[in-house]
Amino acid sequence: MPAKVIAGCLALTGFAVAILAGLAVGNPTLQILWHALIAMGACYIGGLVIGAIAFRAVTEHVEHYKTTNPIPRVIDLAESEETTPPIEVIDDAETQQADAA
Repeated sequence: MPAKVIAGCLALTGFAVAILAGLAVGNPTLQILWHALIAMGACYIGGLVIGAIAFRAVTEHVEHYKTTNPIPRVIDLAESEETTPPIEVIDDAETQQADAA
């Protein structure tokens, strides 16, 4: 899918550049359109190749990153065998009242 998007963008860019170049030179309309269509086809094929290479490179990089940097496994406290001591909650209001008295 990404290769086709890159190919389409490159093909439309090639078509537009060929149209503008033909108009700038002053070529006849049919010649401009014919050259633009040829440029669009060539750029589409080139874009497919470039897109496939880029997709493969990114996919390989992501897979390599995933293998070298695995996501740590989260241990559920209910399933763990270790028990943690209960946490004592201290209310600041009681401490302030005792200090004031």
